[in-house]
Amino acid sequence: MQPIKRDEVKHLIDAGLDVAIIEALPKSEFETGHLPGALSMPLETLAKEAPQQLPDKSQKIVTYCQSADCAASTKAAEILEGLGYTDVSDYVEGKDDWKAAGYRMEGAPKEYDENVPHDSMEDGPGIADAVSHRTVEDLESLAADYQKDFS
Repeated sequence: MQPIKRDEVKHLIDAGLDVAIIEALPKSEFETGHLPGALSMPLETLAKEAPQQLPDKSQKIVTYCQSADCAASTKAAEILEGLGYTDVSDYVEGKDDWKAAGYRMEGAPKEYDENVPHDSMEDGPGIADAVSHRTVEDLESLAADYQKDFS
């Protein structure tokens, strides 16, 4: 296993090279946002899932987790090497480093942006676009507030 830096990972993804990007965190963490094209393979199920999802043991694989403080990606890389995979790299800095660079994440829920103007529909984008960026929980809370105001 060898360490790999953010810009190298970005190059592999952007170039469309045959690389498997593996997030070693629980699926719930994967669903909050992951690197483009990444596969969710939590540590608990990695040894079982890898042979099914990654049949070519010589394929380039990059593991990652949340940050340099998280050891899941290193453990995942060790498990993969133990299974016979020969080209495994560990993106130790993980999602926090990726996000800090402003790189795009997939699957991340869009958050409400308070800076979106709340103008009328005739003026173009406004409240309709702002609402589309809210999470379900935000909208349920907003609906409850409106019910209080108009009851």
